[in-house]
Amino acid sequence: MRLIDADSFKQLVTVVSIASGHDTGFISEFCKLIDSQPTAYDVDKVIDRINNMFKHHRATKTVQRLVVETIGAEVINKDLEN
Repeated sequence: MRLIDADSFKQLVTVVSIASGHDTGFISEFCKLIDSQPTAYDVDKVIDRINNMFKHHRATKTVQRLVVETIGAEVINKDLEN
């Protein structure tokens, strides 16, 4: 499994569908189908869970900040690669 930018995908689907002569009803329903798919990875929720974990484990604020920054950097790097 990999993450995609659903909004960019919907734009691409729209452009290709219009160019292929599909009607707007089809395009709209297909985009709704994309929107109905569950999110595989929610960065904000992961960071919240990490913050909560650190609250319960007496970790230093420095370690907590480094973990959150590392996760954020990984997400940004993956976004830049695509």
